[in-house]
Amino acid sequence: MNKFKRPARNDKPSNEAIRYRPSRMQIAVPATVGILLATALLYVGLLFTDDPMPMSQIRNGVLLAAIAGAVCCVLPRPRGVQATSSALIVGRGPRGKIPWGDVASIQVGRTIWGRRLVVIRKNGNQFALSSPMSMLDKQFDEKAAQLLGYWESRRKRKR
Repeated sequence: MNKFKRPARNDKPSNEAIRYRPSRMQIAVPATVGILLATALLYVGLLFTDDPMPMSQIRNGVLLAAIAGAVCCVLPRPRGVQATSSALIVGRGPRGKIPWGDVASIQVGRTIWGRRLVVIRKNGNQFALSSPMSMLDKQFDEKAAQLLGYWESRRKRKR
């Protein structure tokens, strides 16, 4: 017997758990578009001053956006969301583990980047899940329905 073996945990991924992570493009596109918009707004704002933005600085902004998009594609993806039999796990540590009994509802909400699932806790706090999101994901509706069904089955069991 291995004395270094960790004890079994209830929230380890199993066949029953659901896990969603954002794709690399779902991370890179908002970063790239954000930097491009910031550069464009700065350019437009400086048009009305005595010192307009030179073309070299506009190229630097576009280059920065391209580098940011490439870096987002290379970096490791965030952990995303995991639904286990006892809790919804949205991050690391104890604060990211939300027991199903604390979830009042899960709804589809709109953001600037499309639709996302919004978790409303019984204490009134609400937050959008990092994944699934409809931007660049054709299976969003199926994933959302699967997670909502999973929550419904756990919620009914707890009553």
